Amino acid sequence: MLTRPACVLFLIAWSGAKQVAAMAKEEKHQFTLMVATSAAGKVVPFQSIHKGKTGASLPSQESHAEGEKMGILWTPGGLTHWSSILSMKVWVDKVLEPHIQHVKVQLQLSE
Repeated sequence: MLTRPACVLFLIAWSGAKQVAAMAKEEKHQFTLMVATSAAGKVVPFQSIHKGKTGASLPSQESHAEGEKMGILWTPGGLTHWSSILSMKVWVDKVLEPHIQHVKVQLQLSE
């Protein structure tokens, strides 16, 4: 039974390419990507959880700036890169609650 699935990224180059560009080739570590959809089928912003206790354990600001534009939440996971009650609470506070409030305003719903 597979208990810890991992994602392996393959880089593909056009035929005849001399080199394949990749970011952070020297950095290889596992992380958890928490994915959710709403009841309406909309994708809610992801949470990327990395092993470590501070923001220093996350990918460099430069490499995850594009993800932040899409609403991805980058979270230090403590001793592991797995999702936990604490990381779930962070996601609920910083992603889910604002998403719910946005949908309520969009649909003109009351509290």
